[in-house]
Amino acid sequence: MSQPPDDHLKALWQGQDTDTPTMTAQAVRMLVNDYQMAARQKAFVGLGICIFGAVFFGWCAWVTPIALVRVGDLMMLAWTPVMAWIVWRQQPASTPGGEASTMGLIDFHRAQVAREAPNLRLIAAILLPLFTGMAVILAGVWPKTHRMYVQILPILLLLAIWLVVYVLQLRRQNRRVADRLREIDALRGKAQ
Repeated sequence: MSQPPDDHLKALWQGQDTDTPTMTAQAVRMLVNDYQMAARQKAFVGLGICIFGAVFFGWCAWVTPIALVRVGDLMMLAWTPVMAWIVWRQQPASTPGGEASTMGLIDFHRAQVAREAPNLRLIAAILLPLFTGMAVILAGVWPKTHRMYVQILPILLLLAIWLVVYVLQLRRQNRRVADRLREIDALRGKAQ
């Protein structure tokens, strides 16, 4: 564009405003609905894991001959309905009705995505009873096993690996939420 155009059509073409793509309310509603479907699928997977955990801890409590181990299994079994309730409560709210504006839908979607950021208090509330139950189980098994420190070393190593992976996953989830929030904020300029 440093040189003047030669003909009239070229001048008209170069002088026009650039188009910015716009998103309609229907496109934003589809985006929100897709997000909600994925969130519901995650919730159902979480509920499935809770049910599996309840069955597993119930079976362990049923077959163990050591009373303290049974107490630890029952502690974790008692906590699984609470975890299922927490997982179920993390589902997104229902989409605003058809009268919602595009900006209202974008704000709703942004609030739902912001809820995905890791809540460390909630994570601690979920994990503390499980770790307490595991400690009770290990306390019950400890006197019954010779050279327990040799047998517990792989468990502690796996726990340390799990903890490192979990912290890395939390950091990754924080970054993903921040990126998605930036994308949603960019939608504001594209919305009609």
